[in-house]
Amino acid sequence: LEILNNRNEFKIELLTDNIDSTLNSRISGIKVTDPNGSQYFFNVIEKVYIGGTLSQNIYKLKKIITSKNKEIVFEYFDKVKTVGINKYSCTYIRRTSQPQTVFAWSPGICQKFSSVELDYFTNNALFITNDFGNNLNNPSTTHDIQDYFFLKSISTPNEKVEFTMSNRDDYYNMKKIDRLVVKNVNAEIIKSYDFTYDYFDSTSDNSHGYAMQIHVISPEYNTGLIDRFTKRLKLVSVKKEGENPYVFEYD
Repeated sequence: LEILNNRNEFKIELLTDNIDSTLNSRISGIKVTDPNGSQYFFNVIEKVYIGGTLSQNIYKLKKIITSKNKEIVFEYFDKVKTVGINKYSCTYIRRTSQPQTVFAWSPGICQKFSSVELDYFTNNALFITNDFGNNLNNPSTTHDIQDYFFLKSISTPNEKVEFTMSNRDDYYNMKKIDRLVVKNVNAEIIKSYDFTYDYFDSTSDNSHGYAMQIHVISPEYNTGLIDRFTKRLKLVSVKKEGENPYVFEYD
């Protein structure tokens, strides 16, 4: 399989396992062998859903076996579901039977646009079509939901890197790295790094109500809605144990 530079230097294999007694199989991962003979196993599978429909699978690295037969193992925390910001869309099309008719606005259905935006959609020819016979007013909301595995540790024959994480305010169930620790084979800490954060805070009152719909099927996804729409994570400092921190300033 040609992957890089039009040369067949990387071998890619699909890993499968049996799912029932009839020996039906499914893809359980991907194995990549590089030109040096090192093997990479991608068999931690994340599923991405858009609007409730499975969109794609993401394969994360679980293990490396080097050409010298040394193993590097990636361990992950238990799966969590992350939920992206709601996407809100509304379609308006002028009916062709009466092209001179003023654009119809249905205040009971879509009230997410400001008067300036509404005027733009009403009068801009780009939003007028001759393909439909009636006005359309179709609001919809979709969520991007991902089964996410966050990295817990990386183990080599000589060292182990461990990650401590916590929840972010600006993204449902998304994590941030609070601490990184490197240990030797005797589980003694060689070095560690601490990360501190804050948030950029929007001053917008979101009076238009963009994407602030309530998720009915899974109401837990509504947790922290305001923070998710007004905050964005920022790194404040990185500190190696025993040293002064590196501090980041933003304009």
